[in-house]
Amino acid sequence: MAIPTTTNAADVFASADQVAIATYMSSRAVEQALSSSLESARDNVINRLVDIFSAYKTNVLASNTGGSTPLQISANLKLLPLLCLGLLKNVQRILQSRLQKVGLKKSTQISSDMRSAALNLLSTLPPAFLVPYIHPHLYAIHEMTDEEGLPGPNGIVMPPALNLSSGLFKSHGLYLIDDGQVQFLWIGRDAVPQLIQDVFDQPSLELVKAGKVLPRTGPG
Repeated sequence: MAIPTTTNAADVFASADQVAIATYMSSRAVEQALSSSLESARDNVINRLVDIFSAYKTNVLASNTGGSTPLQISANLKLLPLLCLGLLKNVQRILQSRLQKVGLKKSTQISSDMRSAALNLLSTLPPAFLVPYIHPHLYAIHEMTDEEGLPGPNGIVMPPALNLSSGLFKSHGLYLIDDGQVQFLWIGRDAVPQLIQDVFDQPSLELVKAGKVLPRTGPG
């Protein structure tokens, strides 16, 4: 039920919740990907984002705004394009095996169980958990201070989060990527032996076991 509460479009945009919008788009993208196609789902997310920016330009910005004016949006929606990009890449990744079967994309096969689980998460996770799932946290473990990584008044003290950009990765670094469901450790090929020893209790990178590691339970 839609109940009008204002005639001012600026008020509508100023009160919009970008996380709630991204959550809704995520659920719709999964529905459309399963009922129609991945391309249709991706196009729908992009088109809805374009509609939001177009409506803001038409109804909120000055009427003399030229076509060459850079994209603008209210401050509370500035991260919406980033969240939509994360959503698009996530949907692309989990449906790769389906695309491979119909010849739309060549990629590594993903098991049906993993794909089903990911689709379920995208359509059911509450906003607080969906955001890190589509836009994970990235930390530089090799640059941690003495206080970081230890319990603090609000839980474990973490290093500053980094932007999700491959350009920030250094070949001598060790990085933690956390999407709220799985944690990944990325080790640079030039990581110093002491770092490998401290973190993995191994004298060299070649001895570090790659792949999935389950968390330890019980003492020890």
